[in-house]
Amino acid sequence: MNEVKEGKMKELSDRGKELKAFIEALEQEYNSLQIVGRELSPEELEWCRRIQEVLPLLRGALDIIAQGSEAGPVPEPPAPPAPTPPPAVPLRDGRYEGGNDQVYAEFRLDEADSGVISADLHRIGPGGRTYVASIRTTPGERIRLDKGSWTIVAQDEQGGLSTGKLTLQGQSSDNHVVNGALLLDKAVGSLPVRRDINFVIEWKSEHLRTIGIEVEREDGVAPIAGYEFNGRTMTLEDAFSDASIEVTSIGEKSVVPASQY
Repeated sequence: MNEVKEGKMKELSDRGKELKAFIEALEQEYNSLQIVGRELSPEELEWCRRIQEVLPLLRGALDIIAQGSEAGPVPEPPAPPAPTPPPAVPLRDGRYEGGNDQVYAEFRLDEADSGVISADLHRIGPGGRTYVASIRTTPGERIRLDKGSWTIVAQDEQGGLSTGKLTLQGQSSDNHVVNGALLLDKAVGSLPVRRDINFVIEWKSEHLRTIGIEVEREDGVAPIAGYEFNGRTMTLEDAFSDASIEVTSIGEKSVVPASQY
């Protein structure tokens, strides 16, 4: 009799393990759909809804199985101690570029001067990048890069507005790679709402913006030269650089014929 009872208790315990594994698989699938970085399809939304409906029922069944076994659920080995997290990598001011498979982002971190973090977001499609929206930290509040997360406001090209949260965490002090997450409270363009948009960006330059300049010079006119200003020889590139704008050459320098009039 005892052998039969022990056999039934073991079978009940095994069924509990199988049900627990199934519940964990459903939870993992649900969580993975919340961080895809894009709008979910109708089929995916319906699947998420069904998972949310069935999980409480499955957990209740697992509790009943555990209570029905005299031996109780098979104890799990104690979890190993959590590893000590590495020290936070300090962020630095400058321009960062990157994103994910769906979104390209250019971020500008400027704690030293304006006290603002801002960014432009573009959708990545077959035809290239399409501008979606811009974000910035809350106006009137100076940022501190060591804080790690900030309240932001976002606006798309139609004027749609949303508040949200931006999180940035340095990954490597060698190549200045940063992990980030953006959470929007309302719809802005085609960006996901009320779930994290995860991305990776990389430091590119101390200049916050870039501008492309093509120089054409009339025949007989000297090239653009530097000039003295406050005891310093200034060039065109220097003037833009002082405004945190990096100058890049586009096209080719060319000489056009002098006007005959």
